[in-house]
Amino acid sequence: MERMRSYCIFPMIIAAWFLMHAMLIGCGSSAPSRSEWVQKRMSELQLQGYSMPMLEGQVEASKLLDQSIGSEWGLGVVSLDAFGTPVSQIIYEVANQLEISVLVPELPSTKVMTASYDQAPGQNVIEDLAAYIGMVADYDGQTLRFLSQDRSTFDFIVLRSGYKPASELVQDLTGLLGSDARVKAVDDRVIVSGTRRDLEQVKRFEKHLQTGPDGWQLNVRIVAVTESFRRDLGLDWDLSARGGLNVTELSSIATTQLVVQVVAEATQIQSDAVLYNTATLYVLEGSTSEISQGRRVPVPRFSTSPEGTTTTVGYDYVDAGFSLKVAAERVPAGVRLKLEPSISNVVGFVQDAPITEQSSVVADVIMRDGEWVIITGLSTEQTSSDYKGIPGMKRSFGTESRLMDKSSLLVMVQARRIFGTESD
Repeated sequence: MERMRSYCIFPMIIAAWFLMHAMLIGCGSSAPSRSEWVQKRMSELQLQGYSMPMLEGQVEASKLLDQSIGSEWGLGVVSLDAFGTPVSQIIYEVANQLEISVLVPELPSTKVMTASYDQAPGQNVIEDLAAYIGMVADYDGQTLRFLSQDRSTFDFIVLRSGYKPASELVQDLTGLLGSDARVKAVDDRVIVSGTRRDLEQVKRFEKHLQTGPDGWQLNVRIVAVTESFRRDLGLDWDLSARGGLNVTELSSIATTQLVVQVVAEATQIQSDAVLYNTATLYVLEGSTSEISQGRRVPVPRFSTSPEGTTTTVGYDYVDAGFSLKVAAERVPAGVRLKLEPSISNVVGFVQDAPITEQSSVVADVIMRDGEWVIITGLSTEQTSSDYKGIPGMKRSFGTESRLMDKSSLLVMVQARRIFGTESD
């Protein structure tokens, strides 16, 4: 009985020993929290060469370190000791060490300076000299000049406010620049006037703003409508003037959401409007874009031999279908678009050469994000032929009837800003 009891107690002793060992280990260390694990993992990824994505409006620390004033002009270093030395002589020596040209201002010989520099940034030394003589240093990359305080302020730059509101950017720049600088907001632009050094600081600050051009997505819908439906929509405008001028077929522009809604509903039941084509176009501010949809109609090229034999030697191609050219320019209200839609169709052939009909319009509009514009003035024609007569002899003893169907085309364009220089 005692032996069996000892065998039962032994496993319990082993289990208790493992439990105490685990408790001792747990007291010495605890599992890392989620934030600690994230920081550790980020450090590991950075050591492996990964770069974390930048958040919108965030500035990399390394870029902030590069904004030291001493490296602004990209000059070398200066080492000199001056004891009661004329300032003009010191300026010559500094320019000689930096290997740059200099225009030394006229200074009295009694204007002396005592200073000591050891491997000091050249720009810092130049700015010290300028401040000592009451002037402003200006360096254009080749020549160093010393300007009086009043002359140094006759310069300005214009920059965009980026994703920040212009009023907030004005406050930031006012705190960054000196008291002599002037900062003013005009719409989404900011005008800064001041010394050359102030403007260079602004340019370095501008690099960290999201000031790229706007991108626009244009959703295009081409709808064929009847003449009566177009008049009901009010798109058949009249212009009257003295002398009897009356223009009814004028290419016109209507920017109304109501018309777009009515046309969209009409295309669903296909009563007075039929969706002719759709397209999506992307255009960048300050650039142009073009889209073409349709077919290329071959036009044969013939060659006639001296014996009078005509053979086909190749083909040229004529584009038929819809095309849209767009040029975008940013304005305070949104975007200014120059739209050039055109439509062309093959209406017949003459000796195997296609006869094309083309209709085009040029419109210059200003649109806001999400707005629609309707361009009228385009039209298309479709001709169908029907032969009637004796079966098998319609060509000889039949009659041909042609039906021409003419429709007005509405080009509806919606502008959507897909990325921009200011937050919505």
